[in-house]
Amino acid sequence: SIADWIHVVKWHPSGNSIAVATLSNYVMVVDLVRGQITKLRDKGGSRAMDWNKDGSLLAVGDLEGDIQIWDGQNQLVASK
Repeated sequence: SIADWIHVVKWHPSGNSIAVATLSNYVMVVDLVRGQITKLRDKGGSRAMDWNKDGSLLAVGDLEGDIQIWDGQNQLVASK
């Protein structure tokens, strides 16, 4: 369950998962096939996010203006 305001939801291009960003707490990826939920961020809200064309990267923009890029294994690969 999500105990916060959902701010953004983006379907993965494969249709097998979604990324969910809340306004004040975290971003998570929900694998709809395996029923697995992975938290990418534990603090700070997110204002925007989207997958790249092939779904290999997820970009997340936070409320402070920083951007994080996560790979397909839910590992942080870049932050600015």
